[in-house]
Amino acid sequence: MLSKIRGSHLGFVPVAVVVILAGSVAGAGAASAGRIAMRHHHGNQGIVTSVNGVATAGTCGTATATGNFTLVGMRRAVVTVDVVSTTTFTDPAVLSPATPSFADVCVGVPAKVLGTFATGTLTAASVAVLPPPMVGTQGIVTSVNGVATTGTCGTATATGNFTLVGMRRAIVTVDVTPATTFTDPAVVSLSLPSFADVCVGVPVKVLGTVASGVLTAASVAILPPPMVGTQGIVTSVNGVATTGTCGTATATGNFTLVGMRRAIVTVDVTPATTFTDPAVVSPSLPSFADVCVGSYVKTLGTVASGVLTAASVAILPPRHLSDGHRNLRGRGQD
Repeated sequence: MLSKIRGSHLGFVPVAVVVILAGSVAGAGAASAGRIAMRHHHGNQGIVTSVNGVATAGTCGTATATGNFTLVGMRRAVVTVDVVSTTTFTDPAVLSPATPSFADVCVGVPAKVLGTFATGTLTAASVAVLPPPMVGTQGIVTSVNGVATTGTCGTATATGNFTLVGMRRAIVTVDVTPATTFTDPAVVSLSLPSFADVCVGVPVKVLGTVASGVLTAASVAILPPPMVGTQGIVTSVNGVATTGTCGTATATGNFTLVGMRRAIVTVDVTPATTFTDPAVVSPSLPSFADVCVGSYVKTLGTVASGVLTAASVAILPPRHLSDGHRNLRGRGQD
């Protein structure tokens, strides 16, 4: 009996092995078929360079028609894509009840394609129209709505355009739309920054999308002007060049100094200008009255239209004067 059981048991083993092997072969065949199928599906993305053979910027397909387009994909390879009746489209910019279609595929638009590849053409199973990449730049505004006069600004509630000199001194044209947002640390609540704060001569930072060489601004940040420093001998105060002429303690005004490379710098003094002078002892406070023709000063401020508006003025002791500046007044006064 035991022998029969063993024989019976052994008799079933080959069958089980055959079943297992058959299942393994079937599974391996399915996996292999899946891998083969996957090999025939290709994905690519890039910028659309032509639609139905037309490369003009903004040219688009037709909603209910088939056709083809080209895009510059990975490694700058030009890919030809066929749109067929079964191609599906997605576009986050198209809102319900509208349906994305071939009409949303336009020259200059970034797209992602999935499909099958044969004889050099990618037949699209799906086309995803992608949002345009955001581009940022910053520089000095050189014109607003075509006017390059210093101080010309945009209008708070209007759209328009401006140019700026950006990186590598490239001139960038920027379009302002109703969707453009503005920030400006100099604008305090309850006021809101706007296109009116974009003025010729003002530094700005722009973020937006580029098409046909124009940057459409999503946001514009007005930047504080860069601080500039210089120092030298005061040569006039409020237009008077007589040695010993000084400013007035409680008044604003201007003075000139001979700075680096013997350049003459005009400095504006405002109510916000601060003064330091080691020769002035407490309880007195240094002021514009300590800026006199012949004194040595160091200024820090912002420059516009060739004038330095002083944030601070430091009156320096004579020992700070360089040989170059001493020569301006004569070696006998060292």
